[in-house]
Amino acid sequence: MVILPFIGRLRKIFFENNSFKQTVFKNMTWLSASEAVTRLLTAILGIFIARKLGAENFGVFTFATSLTGMFAVLADFGLRSIVVRELNQKEEARSELGTVLWLRIILGIVTFFLIFIFSFFIENDIAKIITIIFGAVILVSNIHTFYISVFQATQKMEYISITEILKTLFIVTGGFLILFMKPNIILIAYLYLSASVLSSIVSFFIARRLSFGSLLNFDKKIAKKYLTMSLPLVLSSAFSAIYVQTDSVMMGFWNMIKEVGWYQAAYRVVNITVVPAIVIGIVFYPIIANAYKKKENFQKIVDLFFLLLVSVALPIAVGGFLLAKDIIIFLYSDEYLPSVLAFKMLTLTSSFIMLSLFINYLLITTGRQKDFSFITGLTALLNVFLNLVLIPRYSLYGAAGATLISYTLLLLLGFFYLDRINVLPNFKIISLPLLAALTMAAFLSWKFSYDISIIPRILIGGFIYCFVFLIILILKDKLSPVKITI
Repeated sequence: MVILPFIGRLRKIFFENNSFKQTVFKNMTWLSASEAVTRLLTAILGIFIARKLGAENFGVFTFATSLTGMFAVLADFGLRSIVVRELNQKEEARSELGTVLWLRIILGIVTFFLIFIFSFFIENDIAKIITIIFGAVILVSNIHTFYISVFQATQKMEYISITEILKTLFIVTGGFLILFMKPNIILIAYLYLSASVLSSIVSFFIARRLSFGSLLNFDKKIAKKYLTMSLPLVLSSAFSAIYVQTDSVMMGFWNMIKEVGWYQAAYRVVNITVVPAIVIGIVFYPIIANAYKKKENFQKIVDLFFLLLVSVALPIAVGGFLLAKDIIIFLYSDEYLPSVLAFKMLTLTSSFIMLSLFINYLLITTGRQKDFSFITGLTALLNVFLNLVLIPRYSLYGAAGATLISYTLLLLLGFFYLDRINVLPNFKIISLPLLAALTMAAFLSWKFSYDISIIPRILIGGFIYCFVFLIILILKDKLSPVKITI
């Protein structure tokens, strides 16, 4: 008898949207758990692939995934962000979802055939096969991604978490079986395809439960409307893909396959560090869109969003830079020591990537997709130019440097455009986590801390940061004029 009321309370907390704070807590909890599980397990699998198959084979695998990643932008076409915004701001958007689903299917088919044609220009036979397989992954995943956008728009993050965790568990379990029984990167690629089919089926049945299953209608006018709205976003996404993927693709076509392995080994670790920021962004985007529409507490939510992102970005950038060599050796092996300098630069870049999410979501919320497209387009052109100049001379280090410079320009231009529409955050907020990050850096730079192994060192550094940051937040009214209202 006691258990039933307890289960009912858990259901209200973790499966229903009852209030602003409870919904934010529920979504943050689910997405944090999902991102932590999926990113951590996927990263562990990636590390084992790199260690088991070596830098050369890992370079072939990541070259193929980077190449198809550039084409994936066409399949998405910016529709995910548009669906989230429209469902939160317009009542008629629900009746238009069938058209959006068919659009995604058509775009997925077109993208697959483009990847298939482009694969004939790849000289490495194994890379060619993996590229085609991941083209099929993009096609199938486009259906799953549609339902993910619906779950996000309705703030049902628990369903996003369930499907993503199931998909990851399938990939990781199968991946380890392949690595320890019959190591083969082509089999691993087929595993990703199978996981995409599974996640699409699961998300479809969940959507049916939420009355989003039967979406068979297609309207040309609605399709044209969504394509027009998403065009600036697909351009900005294409530009983003260029300066995220083009370096590995260029090195691959220039036969720097081993360098791609080293570079992607560093990049995979950095991808884990941005997980908290991604969770924060996914949770806050529908809230920001809704607050902007109603003009209620918009600036407070913007400031809180910015504070959370900065609070995550600073310690990761500082800690990753100072502990780069130890992290690479611990995760991989001495074979990947050439990754260390690239990892240092990419760790600094990760903090800029996190803050770029702030710019992205605010410009989309305020209907400034074209401005964001211009920003990402300009930085993408710079990135391509820098890669062409720096990679032939400095290989993976030139690629890391080009990425860092490109994201620096993106942030500067992004805040310039936010200033023009008067939605800038309170930059004094930065002083709060900055002092805590500097305190942590002092410990990590202390020579006596070098005798501590890497895991305890990271944990102690993280504890110092959190403790100092908490003290600063408690005493902020006395120490600083910064006011944060949550």
